[in-house]
Amino acid sequence: MQMPHAFDEPAYRCITEAVRAGPWRDLLEPLLRPMPVTSALKYSRLLAVRVRHLDIWETVYHLLLRGPDPVAAWMRASALAPFLRRLSDEETRAAFYEEYRRPRRPVPYPEDRPRWGGRSFRFGGFLIAQGPVMRS
Repeated sequence: MQMPHAFDEPAYRCITEAVRAGPWRDLLEPLLRPMPVTSALKYSRLLAVRVRHLDIWETVYHLLLRGPDPVAAWMRASALAPFLRRLSDEETRAAFYEEYRRPRRPVPYPEDRPRWGGRSFRFGGFLIAQGPVMRS
């Protein structure tokens, strides 16, 4: 089982900021989830009593994204999609997306132009592998 573990990354935290910064707050705030995935340690404690053997590890992927504002484009097609769908018209969707992209914080994803012309986007995840389930 693989669980995403990137919700503490700046690209995800900025969603909350954008939701709370505009006239769409009441409409979009119910879509916010504080932390939809818990820590690997908590999952290991939950699963350890149900299996004979448990391996758990975390990994971080570094996606190499290209194009203008590639991290925002990646998020638009993934985590921002439910928020954008909730908004009724294209003008409001564009305003929300621009609010998300607004540079009110340091850029957490370094540009690497000399080598390949894009940005490195950290995307965390952890993988849990378990053996046979113990029967009561």
